[in-house]
Formats: sequence, C-alpha cells, structure tokens
Amino acid sequence: MDTCLFLLSLSASLALQRLLPQRLLPRPDGPAQQVDQVAVDQVAVDQVAYEQLVAKCAAERKGRISAEIAHRTLLKSQHAASPASSPRHSKDALHLLPVGYVTSPFLKRTGCPRQPCLCPSALGQIVLEPAVSGEALAGLEGFGYCWVIFTFHANTDLPASSADSQQPGRHPFASAKAKILPPRCPSKQGIFATRSPHRYNNVGLSLLKIRSVKGRTVTVEGIDLCDGTPVYDIKPYIPWDVPGYVQGGFGGFEVNLRCPDWVWDPEAVAAGAAESSGGGVVVDTPGVQWSAEAEADLEELWGRGVFAPLYGGGGKKKKKGGGGAGGGGGEELALARRAVSEVLKQDPRNKKAKGGDGSARYNIVFCDAKVGFEALEAGCRVCALEKVAWGEEADGVRLLK
Repeated sequence: MDTCLFLLSLSASLALQRLLPQRLLPRPDGPAQQVDQVAVDQVAVDQVAYEQLVAKCAAERKGRISAEIAHRTLLKSQHAASPASSPRHSKDALHLLPVGYVTSPFLKRTGCPRQPCLCPSALGQIVLEPAVSGEALAGLEGFGYCWVIFTFHANTDLPASSADSQQPGRHPFASAKAKILPPRCPSKQGIFATRSPHRYNNVGLSLLKIRSVKGRTVTVEGIDLCDGTPVYDIKPYIPWDVPGYVQGGFGGFEVNLRCPDWVWDPEAVAAGAAESSGGGVVVDTPGVQWSAEAEADLEELWGRGVFAPLYGGGGKKKKKGGGGAGGGGGEELALARRAVSEVLKQDPRNKKAKGGDGSARYNIVFCDAKVGFEALEAGCRVCALEKVAWGEEADGVRLLK
C-alpha cells in the first residue's frame, strides 16, 4: 500500500515538473543554463525512480515474490521464539518435526488440485528424512490408501502476520479470520466448516492411493500437495475409516454422508468414478484439446527428463504398448499427458482471469515444464510446452525467473 501511495505521489510530481517552463529564472551565482540542467537532471532521476517503482508494483501483483517469502520466514522465526501467551498455551503447544518431504509435479500452488480425486493420474513421492528408519514403512505396501498429515508450507499468509498480533500477551490467533468464502459457496463459512489451506494451524490431511513402497520412498497417486511439502505422519487407511462400514464385509453397506449442497463437486464425482473404473491409462480427457505442437513438445520434453522422476523419460526407452501421446508409445508418457489434462480440466485460472474474454494464453507449471493453454467455451486447449527457467530458491520454494 505504501509503495502504491508513493508511486502516485511521484507520478504527480513528474507531471508537475513536465509543466514547468523550459527556461527558469537565473540564479545570482550562475547562468540560467545551469538551472535548466538541474531541473532536467532531477526529472531524469525521478523518471528512473518512477520506472523502478512501476516494475516493483508489477512484480508484487504477480503474488508470491521473494520479499513476501522473506517476510513469512521472519515471522516463522519470531513465532518459534516468542513466549506463550498463557500457561495453558505453553503446556499444550506441540512442536513437530517432518518425517519426510513430498516430491510432486506441482511446483507452484497454481494448478495444484483442490482434492486428491480430481487428478488421479498425478503421481507423487513421500521420501523419508535420513533420521527416520526405512523400517517405519514396513507393512504399508499391504494397504491401498494412506492418510498423510502435512503443513501448507506454500501459504503466503500467516494467521498472526498482522502487527497487533505481535503485541506481548496477545494470543497468535486473535487476528486470524474465523470465516472465509469457499469456492462454489454463495456465503462465508466458518473456517472449521471448510477445507481451506488458510487455517489457525496450517495443518492438512490428505487421502492418497499407494502405488508402491520401495526403500525409504512411498509413491502415491492422485496427489494434491505442492512439491517440498513437509510430512509429519503417514497412517494406513482402513475400512473403519468409512462411515457405515460393518465388520465382516460390505453386505448392505450404505454410506450416508450429510453435506451442504455447495460441497458436492460434479467434477470430483466424475473423476472418482473414472479412477474406480480402472482399465489402464486413458489418454483423452473430455474437454481438453491438445495441439499438434503441444503433443510434439510433450514427447520432446519427456525424452529430456523434464517429467522425471515421477513420469520417467530422460533417455529411458519407451515401454511398448500404451498408445502414448504424440503418436508415440509409453505408459509413463501417456500418464503424464493425462495428468496435465486432468489439471487443466479443473480450470486453474484465478477468478479475475475466468471473467476475461478467453482470448489470453495462460500457464501452469507441471514438473519442470511450463504448460501454455487457452480457454475455450467448453474446456481448454493445450497450446505448447517448454522447459521452465528457474531462479533462486526462498524458504524451500523455487521461484521463476
């Protein structure tokens, strides 16, 4: 806000300076030319400052910039070092250490699915920390699904980020929002009645399908977590987690879940049905078109290892029989294509972009590929793919150049 106000004042100053007469009155100690040159130099300096501020505002409008991350990192350290606001708060505070970290194709929040079942072809891995024994995973391969407890590490906000919450004796939750407006919901709901990532404690719970367990790595399907997400615990999903299950089988089994109407997501239901139907890799996703250029880009980038390690490639020979994308074969290549299509089917554009005329091209990051697409009246069209150019890393998150 301060930057924008200063920018407006500087812009007004530049406008006034340009209205000044070209020749100024001479000073007693110098010719008029010197006065003119001083004014010209000052205008030039102000113009440079103005252009720099314009560039800074443009960067800020992009959302997550390094300054925001640095601020969040500082707040984290302050919260960790700050004394508790009450004896009970101090006694019951829980300090957690990650048991592992997530490798995900979603390196940015944009495009990351809202729920696991929306993109069943999205693969991910949970890799244990060196201090955690690999034997902790023994027996997990016998289960089909697992619960993953994690933190929303890519959030750019913190509940206690306002100045008043830093006052001595003030509880960190005092300034947190209690109600938010979820997608598809016409009115604000209490934070505990939503699945929003912006919570009092940024803790998340996700149900993921286990693909394999090898060594210290759990490979999962349908991941909805950003790359680098810290994982605090992994628990097997058992039948008693399903409401209405009775011991001895599912005879007469009926799930009776009570949810508000706005919760039911037709896209999620359709994706869940497609996942449960099985039947190998399906290349085409209704509503998502691929240009010939995008098909060729996908195969070329896959060969360069841009989608590795989750989707193979990088010199590996394609597996025969899978009806791969771009006219070529390979189950891994087809799976990567389908995962991109599943992400785009959810329309990952922000609210402002969805209200546009639909003529612009948008981008998401999937693995190390930048996927360019355009919106259609019904669905979208993948235009081209290219390798992402990464810049520096801040707070465990890689930034685009």
